[in-house]
Amino acid sequence: MFVYKSATGFDPADPWKGLLRSTLLVMAFKHVFIAPSSIDDTDVDAASKGGNTEIHGMKSITTTSIIYVATQVQFALLSTSFWSHTDQVTNSETFYMSLFDMLEDPENAIRVQELLEWWDSKIFPHLRPDVVMVFVIGSLFERIQQLNVQEALAKVVAGAGSDA
Repeated sequence: MFVYKSATGFDPADPWKGLLRSTLLVMAFKHVFIAPSSIDDTDVDAASKGGNTEIHGMKSITTTSIIYVATQVQFALLSTSFWSHTDQVTNSETFYMSLFDMLEDPENAIRVQELLEWWDSKIFPHLRPDVVMVFVIGSLFERIQQLNVQEALAKVVAGAGSDA
């Protein structure tokens, strides 16, 4: 079951366990939304490029992007050579809509939020709030950060001087 993280797949006691967290789905997402070379974790330069996510300003994962990739992977794993809305064997449209209904159901909101956070940690680890960005000493970014601090301090001092 390609939609599950574990090779053992579906757990009837906890169907959410590992659902939509497979390595195959993550690799497919990176291939489609970032760049084919981004799936190679050893290629730091390729993995750090934003690709389509950067071009389109994507900073977090959406349920529909996960569903889209899962549907593409499902189709790729099938023997059919063309996409059809009337295909009774693969029925990709039903697959897509079933995932959509499940992930958009308000009763699943907490689990879906956890799923989106997991995906964000895989695709956008540099944008996570718990990741602190440290600027290289002497870099352009460090200088801009210093100027921002100086301007904020000047505003505080100017505001304190007007109170006197």
